[in-house]
Amino acid sequence: MQLKEPFRFDIKPIRDDRDHADALRTIEALWDAEPGSPEFDHMDVLVTLVEAYETRRWPIVELDPIAAIEAEMVCFPPRSRHDLRSDQHPFQPPPTPTKPRPS
Repeated sequence: MQLKEPFRFDIKPIRDDRDHADALRTIEALWDAEPGSPEFDHMDVLVTLVEAYETRRWPIVELDPIAAIEAEMVCFPPRSRHDLRSDQHPFQPPPTPTKPRPS
């Protein structure tokens, strides 16, 4: 029995943003590869390398819970400690004071 020539691909580490961009383009080109095919395996290996690079390049730092709340308070939209009262629904803004109606 004669074997088909195997699909060949080069495995290289992703060392910088240029290598990362090249790997992402290759993954996109192979995205619709048939599972189990050599092209799919190539894509699978590249995805693993990209994930490892992205973890090193852009690590996600876990925030202290208090620091996360304080960061949220100043960013989306600015909030005060008063806004965090337990008698307020967490996703509703504080009530707007209304002017008394003239009698």
